[in-house]
Amino acid sequence: MRFLAVLIAIAVIFPSSSHQFWPGFYDSSCPGLASIVAQVSLRRFQQLTNHPAQVLRLFFHDCFVEGCDGSILIGQTPQSSVERDSVANRDLVQDAFDTIDLAKQAVEAQCPGVVSCADILAMVTRDMLILARPGWNLALGRRDGTVSRADSALREIPSPRSGLDELLKNFHSKGLNLLDLVTLSGSHTLGVSHCSQFSQRLYGVNTSLDGTDPSLDPSFAKELKKDCPPGAPVTAIEFFDKAAPFTFDNHYFKNLEAGRSLLTSDESLLASFPSREIVRLFARDPPLFFFSFAASMDKLSRLGVKTGGAGEIRRSCNRFNAQ
Repeated sequence: MRFLAVLIAIAVIFPSSSHQFWPGFYDSSCPGLASIVAQVSLRRFQQLTNHPAQVLRLFFHDCFVEGCDGSILIGQTPQSSVERDSVANRDLVQDAFDTIDLAKQAVEAQCPGVVSCADILAMVTRDMLILARPGWNLALGRRDGTVSRADSALREIPSPRSGLDELLKNFHSKGLNLLDLVTLSGSHTLGVSHCSQFSQRLYGVNTSLDGTDPSLDPSFAKELKKDCPPGAPVTAIEFFDKAAPFTFDNHYFKNLEAGRSLLTSDESLLASFPSREIVRLFARDPPLFFFSFAASMDKLSRLGVKTGGAGEIRRSCNRFNAQ
């Protein structure tokens, strides 16, 4: 276990930055930026109990399609379907979009036309996670994307029903590895899942007499069936961690080992020896998980960033400037 912990610590190396993408990018052009965004983040954190999970999910879904460029924020257009329209994004919560809009409005009032929506989304996500527990030194300088397509979201965002091989293929295509996959899956210590995303584990397993996934703890499966009966409405939800649903901790990994995970994608982390060992380590060493999570979030926040003359600085986060 100690050897594996050392390997994880060695693997967690924060990337270097450039003059176009670094934490001090707005020091001269918008010196009060961090405070402006933090005030909005804190207010929304206090108003909305599940907000860190909602914003984190929005950020993840943005970065996995076209890179971290704010393309998920574009609203519906009559000309084409955008990322937000995709079935992969149908459960994203409007409150998260509203928070980014509020932060953008506050920033524009002080620094008009300077700060991208992509950077504001990244900053709010980091702020929400600092308020919940972990943080990292966020590089800035992202430009907003000018493309948002629903079919790209469906193709690029991992499915909650994916197995380990499919998840790894997806993560590897983004330059992320097994450690990042297990680590970022730990964000499921926060928030909720819709019953429809895991109902097949309760009623659709042909190899069991009652259709229940045998990897589920029987008492947990019974609880889930009570909360998510057959034909449950599409709005029916379940907390990932009922014991502490709004606390960022390592309970996700403890629950996973105990057969108390919701999604097939979660359970799949136990399918290989390396991923299973990382789960076991994080279940026993919270500080190591927090350290690894900060590093993986830093890597995630750098995916496909547009800098320099690429993209644009949107005036409004839900519209391209050309609209």
